[in-house]
Amino acid sequence: MRRAALVAAFALAVSAGGAVAASGTETGDALLADALHRRYGCDLMARLRLTSHGRGGETRLREVESVTKRIDGRAHALARVLAPAHLRGMTLLAIEGPGRADDVFVHLPSLGRTRRVIQSRRSESFLGTDLSWADLERHRAADYRVSRVESVEAGGALQLRIVAHPTESAPWQRVDFLVDRDDLAILGVDYFERDGEIRRTLRVERASIRAHGLFRIPTRLVATDHRRGTRTEARVVALEFEPAVPDGRFGHTTLDAGRPLSPR
Repeated sequence: MRRAALVAAFALAVSAGGAVAASGTETGDALLADALHRRYGCDLMARLRLTSHGRGGETRLREVESVTKRIDGRAHALARVLAPAHLRGMTLLAIEGPGRADDVFVHLPSLGRTRRVIQSRRSESFLGTDLSWADLERHRAADYRVSRVESVEAGGALQLRIVAHPTESAPWQRVDFLVDRDDLAILGVDYFERDGEIRRTLRVERASIRAHGLFRIPTRLVATDHRRGTRTEARVVALEFEPAVPDGRFGHTTLDAGRPLSPR
């Protein structure tokens, strides 16, 4: 059975109620792969505004511009901080590793140097927000083992909860993906620690999702750290699909010399 037909039939079966065990079959894995492709498979240029809310009610604002592109089958991403002033020019470069962890580098203009972000620090806070470094990377279905898929109701609409477990060393024992039953748009992600407690959640406004062909790109999401009692709202204030960015822009010259991310 072709993947599209398999996924459609599986989603229909699950929506009828209950949970369907996916371990040992390709159905759950195919469903997650399709959802992740629709979220991460499109080249994009975006400007994001990150507003963090502390436990005591204080707020902090971050503005970031980013561009992503697939080159020779591998995802490449650049992100540069625009505000606040003391972080302006900080630039991140992530290159998808074939069969291994991504190569991630960050350039710190205040120190005039570039350093690698090691794997053990990927789950740490990005710029003091409730997003992590790993949230900025492309998620791959091969990094997870799907154990089951459940039908759940949220806001009067049916969704699918894809229960997955990281296949490599990770701080999370379990990661649940909430996807729209009809178009597989990712509407949320729940991160569970090894003690079974939920630590982080990401939630996407359905109305904020921009469609481009098969792709489904969120333009507003809220990340919550339940242990710290903090949350971060991320808004995409500018979005361009399939930007004409040269391959050579995704290199250390852009990091070290402060070259613009946009070709214009």
